Amino acid sequence: MIKKGTDEKYILAIDHGTSGVKTAIVSTHGELVDFESEKTPVYFLPNGGAEQDPDDWWNALVKTSKRLIKKSVVPPGAIVEVCVSSTMSSTVAVDSDGHHLMNSLTWMDSRGAPYVRKLMGG
Repeated sequence: MIKKGTDEKYILAIDHGTSGVKTAIVSTHGELVDFESEKTPVYFLPNGGAEQDPDDWWNALVKTSKRLIKKSVVPPGAIVEVCVSSTMSSTVAVDSDGHHLMNSLTWMDSRGAPYVRKLMGG
């Protein structure tokens, strides 16, 4: 548990993976204080489609962050950094205002495989 009266600083660490969002509060010395997680669905479609809704990602990030802050395990003002790692190879098409136009194609989406084979001569 965190000692009251210390001026320790903390990091809000967010890991956005394919299966969900994991959010933690970590001290600047590497001590894990607490964490929360929230699953995000993958929508599997015919012919190898695998998509996710970017709104699900955002909602999971907000939910896990709010739950951690609400626990009051550290003073909110002591959180001095945010660190984010995210799933790779997912495409999100956005409009000029930054709003997503459709679901994200995840790294598991294999609908383009026949075209890749054709291009590669396989």
